[in-house]
Amino acid sequence: MELFENKRKKQQFILSYITFMMNGMLALSIGSLLPFIRDARGLEYTFCGMLVSLHSVGNLLSSFFAGALAVKIGRKKSILLFNASYALAYLMILIGGNPVCLALAFILTGMARGATSNFSNMTINNLAPGQAWILNGLHAMFSVGAFLFPIFLTVLTAGAVGRWRIACVFMLAMGILSWLLYRAMPVDEMPQLMEKVHRDGEREGAESGNRENTDRIDGGRENADRVNCGRENADRIDGGRENADRINCGRENADRIDGGRENADRINCSRENVNRIDGHRESEEGKASGRKTEDSTGVGKDGKRSGSFFGEPMFILCTATLFFYLCVEQGVIGWLVTYFKDTGLLNPSLSQIMASVQWIMILAGRLTTAYLSTRLEKTKLLRVMGIGLIVFFLVLITGRTTPQIVIGIMGFGYSMAGIYPTTVSFAGKLIQKYPLSWSFMLTIASLGSILMPSVIGRIAESAGIFYGMSSLVVVIVIDMALIIGLTAYRKRKEAMDKCM
Repeated sequence: MELFENKRKKQQFILSYITFMMNGMLALSIGSLLPFIRDARGLEYTFCGMLVSLHSVGNLLSSFFAGALAVKIGRKKSILLFNASYALAYLMILIGGNPVCLALAFILTGMARGATSNFSNMTINNLAPGQAWILNGLHAMFSVGAFLFPIFLTVLTAGAVGRWRIACVFMLAMGILSWLLYRAMPVDEMPQLMEKVHRDGEREGAESGNRENTDRIDGGRENADRVNCGRENADRIDGGRENADRINCGRENADRIDGGRENADRINCSRENVNRIDGHRESEEGKASGRKTEDSTGVGKDGKRSGSFFGEPMFILCTATLFFYLCVEQGVIGWLVTYFKDTGLLNPSLSQIMASVQWIMILAGRLTTAYLSTRLEKTKLLRVMGIGLIVFFLVLITGRTTPQIVIGIMGFGYSMAGIYPTTVSFAGKLIQKYPLSWSFMLTIASLGSILMPSVIGRIAESAGIFYGMSSLVVVIVIDMALIIGLTAYRKRKEAMDKCM
């Protein structure tokens, strides 16, 4: 494969995978470190919830600014600037006891996470456009990093809880190493990427043109054969008529005449079919012209402007489903270790191990979903995952023994893994019709990951961490109701499309 034969591409591939695994460790470590930071700084649940929310705020902000900054100053300078936020953030957590300093540190981890994710996805996609395996591998590396850090923290803090600071020093070193790897990575800047896209487009256009010309030549030969056949038949017709004039009531010649007429009918039928084909081509050209006009004027197929996607049921259902899903995801990831530790259900070391188990199951769930999505109906698959989410979270939250908690966390992580990508796939045609809808869908849904950690923290402060986590039951039930609505609408829409 060209990817592994080209030295520059090979470096980009290897370094992207390594740095993205480190991104998983650096970004997801905040959930594991939060209970230690809370005890050391004497923080309230409300403030801890705000810290987790601020991480999501930073992640969302980088989505807006990272791309624009890359265009302005270059992709390499942009990623070096954002990625430096990791080292700076862990330095601030180590030496800054002040709440403002901690809040800024969590924003910086979110910004570094978002910018690194965008950069790595773009780099890998440009290395092998359209090849899903290379992107799936990249996201698998993130999961590997996410489950490695809790294990490392468990080993480090087994003797003394106060050693969490050493873990922060380690993460500071990892942040610096990540920055150095990006510094060493060969990066294609925007002009180079555009030139590559242009070359690929020209190559595809040339191949398409060659195929089209070949089809035309074959079509011309076929038409020539038909013309020759038609002439031969016409000659036979003339011969039939001539014989009919010469021989009265000759059965043999009469049969020839009938055969000639039959051939003449075939010729007329062929001409009629040719006319129909020409008419069909004109119709298709008209439709294509209409589509080009739609695209150039920004008007959708229904005659409405691009902003009309806000009223599309598919947009509303997908966005709402993703919003409540991200509420659950960030609520659990941010608060899980704190919940186990503060309720005393698990000891601190086992609490960290549960975070690793969750990420192992998320990785397994993503791989399973990718496999099953090509073999099962996505509507059924999404409903099964939604049911699993409810069942296993109830097992988790009501669990009072270690085996019950382990079963709950494994099933929950496995069930949640495929909900996000499957839901997004339902909106594929909508996003294709209204490209701007994806930006709004992503932004609105991301608000869930910002709001829910703070809501859990506020409830935990007034009623206890158990009730804070239990509030997610309501959110999961709402999300399940939306999943049912989304899948029912999808099936109804598919049935209507078949009837049209």
